[in-house]
Amino acid sequence: SLTSKLLPKEIRETVQEMKGGKFPISFKELAISGDDLLAVGFSGPKMGQSFTKILQAIYREEISNSKEEILEYAEKIR
Repeated sequence: SLTSKLLPKEIRETVQEMKGGKFPISFKELAISGDDLLAVGFSGPKMGQSFTKILQAIYREEISNSKEEILEYAEKIR
């Protein structure tokens, strides 16, 4: 259970934020699609790796789950 004292406070808070909708929990919940990444030059395995990097950047709160911020970030990691 999330109320367990065995889990560090930060993990409990992050899980609650994910359950509450603050963070996407899958690629489908991102504000962009594969078509958006194709349009800026991604393809193949690089696209899948980019989705993972995008989710990680959102979890680290480097970017928000907005199309504009994600595409800007995608340009940087391309």
